[in-house]
Amino acid sequence: MEEREETRKIQFTGKSSYIVSLPKQWIMDLGLKQGDQVRMIRKDSSTLEIYPPKFEARSQKKEDATIEIDEEETSSIVRKLISLYFLGYKTINIKPKTGRLSPNQRNAVKEAVKRMLMGSEIISDSTGGITIQVLVNLLELSVDGAFKRMIHLAKSMSNDAILAMRENNLELAQEVINTDDEVDRFGFYIIRQLKIAIQNEHMLKEMGFRNARDCLGYRLVVKNIERTGDHAAFIAKDVLEFKKPVKKDIVEKIEEMNEFALSVLDDSCLALFKEDYVQAEKTIEKTNEIVKYEKRVRDASKSLKDDEEIYRIRRMTENIRRISEYASDIAEIVLNMNIEKSLKKTVWLCVKIGIRMTFSDNKKEFPDWNLYYKQNNVETMPWYEKNLDLDMLEEVQFLEKGEFLDLGTGPGTQAADLAKKGFKVTGSDISTSAIEKAKSSTNNVNFVIDDILNSKFESESFDYILDRGCFHVLSVDERITYLDQIKRILKKNGMIFLKCMSKNEKNILDNKGPHKFYKEEIINYFENDFDIKKSKDTVYYGMLKPLPKALFFVMKKLVKI
Repeated sequence: MEEREETRKIQFTGKSSYIVSLPKQWIMDLGLKQGDQVRMIRKDSSTLEIYPPKFEARSQKKEDATIEIDEEETSSIVRKLISLYFLGYKTINIKPKTGRLSPNQRNAVKEAVKRMLMGSEIISDSTGGITIQVLVNLLELSVDGAFKRMIHLAKSMSNDAILAMRENNLELAQEVINTDDEVDRFGFYIIRQLKIAIQNEHMLKEMGFRNARDCLGYRLVVKNIERTGDHAAFIAKDVLEFKKPVKKDIVEKIEEMNEFALSVLDDSCLALFKEDYVQAEKTIEKTNEIVKYEKRVRDASKSLKDDEEIYRIRRMTENIRRISEYASDIAEIVLNMNIEKSLKKTVWLCVKIGIRMTFSDNKKEFPDWNLYYKQNNVETMPWYEKNLDLDMLEEVQFLEKGEFLDLGTGPGTQAADLAKKGFKVTGSDISTSAIEKAKSSTNNVNFVIDDILNSKFESESFDYILDRGCFHVLSVDERITYLDQIKRILKKNGMIFLKCMSKNEKNILDNKGPHKFYKEEIINYFENDFDIKKSKDTVYYGMLKPLPKALFFVMKKLVKI
């Protein structure tokens, strides 16, 4: 909703009453009338909130929470503690269901507060329970301030990890690993503040966000910075594990690669702070240059004979390359957060000079799927596979019969084969032309036009979902909506079988075709809501030769209590 500021006069009536009129449109929108009561809450020294009847202010929730734990419970205490911290509780009490807290339980809580929960202190500690108070003031450490500190720490970790490698400095390597906890602490703090901002419009503006959607963007960026710190820690762990120096000429090439990766990370974060769409686009293009630096490291490593050392160098370059890819992901998020401003400027320019333009909210451009299926023979399409995908074929033999959704069914061949194996199958696609062609190929499948980002399927409609090409054509922000819809339409304990393009595929250029992923990226998206039963490297069966490298996942929906 658009926020409009209005100025009202304070009027004095009688001997002691001050009156301010309410906006007429607000009264009409809420259907209020003369004689209705409104509630008023004084929030601080300068803010007064007014609520209509029966409206529950979201900020009025209890500010304290209590966890009761079993005698054998230890690791799950920390997960529950972090969840309550994220939810914005100011006081968290941990008590035993029976008896008393064990020394291990108390130590786990104290270690978590110290290492993970910024601004928290233990104000009471005994065998009968622990009380944690979150003392930090929102305005003392802004989200921007915490985020900048987090970036600085992650970059320092990366530089120190490379220095530890150059000097074979085991103490410095260990310090890098220890610093990773500090990066995570800032990440947890920012997530907590974003959660508070989403729940309170006043705090949203105080923190400098235009809308709740920007909070989602920041949440994804924080995850990428956390992963940057993780990869610096992986390099440091290599130093501790191998305890051998690396040849000087190879070290120099690795340092150049690391310097480049951190420079594009700087560029993407600067674009975020400046809300600069153009800078973000340039950064995405620039990150493609990482392959040149990686090649220089490989060339310098050709003289190595020791397989262990070759593997070590490859692993280091892989970690550094990931950092540049996180920079690209951050820049892509910036594009999505600022696309509307860019469109307004461009549309104005187009009107001014009298030209027509089309726009894309992502670095990837895909065809008009309806037109594509209308103009092309399905058997010539790269993803066409007459029979059931071999990875899926492996899995169906273990499944009980149930309702299957073939998501992004396209030619409908996968849906048709699943139906032959005894499943009740629905095939969905956003392309009318694709659905028409699929219907002409079989009568055993219910083919429907549906957009998973705005799906019309009822909740808990399917036991199984096969996605063999939908997820990897979605932009970053669309993937979150996708996940919400998948969770909604899957039944309890339902399963999704996901195939997507792998980052190891080199024959298809990065700026062409679907998005490519590492295993851990997919796991990061799904692990909070799904049990990852299987993840494997495979190929994408279809018409392309050689078959492109792909990833295949089997994931079961978690039942949350």
